[in-house]
Amino acid sequence: MRNSGTLEEKSMFLQASIVIAFMVLVLVGTTAKYAADWGAKNRFIFQKPVELKVQKPYRIEKIKPKEILSPLAKEAERPIDELKPIERKIVEKWGLQYGYIALAVFRCESGLREDAINWDTKDVGIAQINLPTWKSIVEKEFGYTTKDLLDADKNLEVAYWIWDRSDGNIGDGKGKFDDWVAFSNGSFAGCVK
Repeated sequence: MRNSGTLEEKSMFLQASIVIAFMVLVLVGTTAKYAADWGAKNRFIFQKPVELKVQKPYRIEKIKPKEILSPLAKEAERPIDELKPIERKIVEKWGLQYGYIALAVFRCESGLREDAINWDTKDVGIAQINLPTWKSIVEKEFGYTTKDLLDADKNLEVAYWIWDRSDGNIGDGKGKFDDWVAFSNGSFAGCVK
């Protein structure tokens, strides 16, 4: 007659069985999770394996001309009455030709906030007028203090004056935005809505 095994052998067999069962459960659970994830992102679409179709060997299509339209031009298509009051002020001050550029530049510079102050560079207001560069000139030309530059109208008046004189011809309604970092580094393009 054969011995059915010692108690120690039975205990080891039971432990091994439990470990194997646990590993099988982990494997099944992991497989089910991957299958569910795959199923959430993919699906089967049943289609005809062969489709016969009679058609001409060629076709003629009109070629549409490529339309190159910058995001700035798209923003300029927005009717001016849809703009917020401060946006409208900027566009009206600089005119349609330059207004949307000014809007994007100042949006990048200050988020169009009147009270914006960059303490590191000492820039103030909507147009972020740089005090080390312009403070004494602005006081002489306009009589404005630093506090005055936190007023939207005064800040934009000074910004327009800086812009207008930057091309060397004061009063011609044309200028450059080179004095604004957001323009000179090109980041203003990311601030076009």
